[in-house]
Amino acid sequence: MLSDSVCPVCGFPWSDFLHERHLGCPACYDAFREQLVPLLQAHHRGLCDQPEAETLREQVHEYRRQEWRRRQDAAVAREDYEEAARLRVLLSEPQ
Repeated sequence: MLSDSVCPVCGFPWSDFLHERHLGCPACYDAFREQLVPLLQAHHRGLCDQPEAETLREQVHEYRRQEWRRRQDAAVAREDYEEAARLRVLLSEPQ
C-alpha cells in the first residue's frame, strides 16, 4: 500500500508527505519516485531528465555517511563510546 511506504534512509512516511507537502531528506525523492513522478507530471506538465540510478545511489550513500558522522560526533560528545565505535565501523566499510 502506498500510504505505508517509508524512506529507507530517514524513515519519513509517504502518508506524512500527503499532509505536509514536504519530504524528510534527499533520499525520499528516490524512495517515493513512483508516487512523485505522476504528481510532478500533473503539476508541471512534464519533467526534465531524471538522474541516473547510480547517481541517486551515490547521493543516498553520501547522505548516510554524513548522518553517521553526525551521529558519531554526538555519541562522542555524550561519551557513548560503544555507539561511536559502531558508527566508526559503518563509516570504514567500503561503498
